[in-house]
Amino acid sequence: AVVSTQSTGKISSWADFINAHIVVGPGIIKGLESVAQGQALILIAQMSAAGNLCTPEYTQTAVSMAKDNNEFVCGFICTKSVAEELGFLNFVPGVNISSSGDTLGQQWVSPAEAIQRGADIIIVGRGIYKADDPAETAKLYKEQGFRAYLDSIL
Repeated sequence: AVVSTQSTGKISSWADFINAHIVVGPGIIKGLESVAQGQALILIAQMSAAGNLCTPEYTQTAVSMAKDNNEFVCGFICTKSVAEELGFLNFVPGVNISSSGDTLGQQWVSPAEAIQRGADIIIVGRGIYKADDPAETAKLYKEQGFRAYLDSIL
């Protein structure tokens, strides 16, 4: 498959995870698995941008493909838990403590809201790398995320 010749290359020497859309079908999973060097796969099941094309059917198909490949697939990029009962991790993107979105349709949530939605891991981008002090800001996200996690289990 093309994916096996194009994909992980040098990334496989340092990455712990690979992520992929399922839009090309189940071959993407097999192709990535064939070149992975110990990485696990995270399937993109939902997205945080307004108007994205990840329908409920798309999400369910991602869950089904993950179940069929659970030795390689470890979870989902999702806006809320999509398969909690299956033991997969939920990676929730679009986390930002200083804004609720941008002019391009990105929709952000707080660390607490991400945890309430079932996040096992929060994904923060611009909230950290565009901060005046990214290291201190990353610590703030870590603290808020952990506090929200503790609140959710107590």
